[in-house]
Amino acid sequence: MAVILAQSRIIELFLAPITVFVQITPIVAVAPLISMYAPNPRSAQLSDAFIVTFFPIMLNALQGLRDVDRGRADAVRLYTDSRWKMLTLLQIPSAILSFLLA
Repeated sequence: MAVILAQSRIIELFLAPITVFVQITPIVAVAPLISMYAPNPRSAQLSDAFIVTFFPIMLNALQGLRDVDRGRADAVRLYTDSRWKMLTLLQIPSAILSFLLA
């Protein structure tokens, strides 16, 4: 999801406020609603765990994809004009550290 948000500015402008809102909402406030609408307690626990873990990791990965060295980005743009090459050669390797330290 972070790669999709990093590649499309329009999708990022639409989904970023939602992801930040979900991340800053306390799970204590959301857990009763999830447990009320979940079909069984196991799926409620999995939903809570997903919310707690997914959004911080995704936002850190998005930040890592955005924090690319300007000189290296210009060099990749100079030699190739492909967004795929920019993603695979520069953005993903620079985002690995942000993803792992989330």
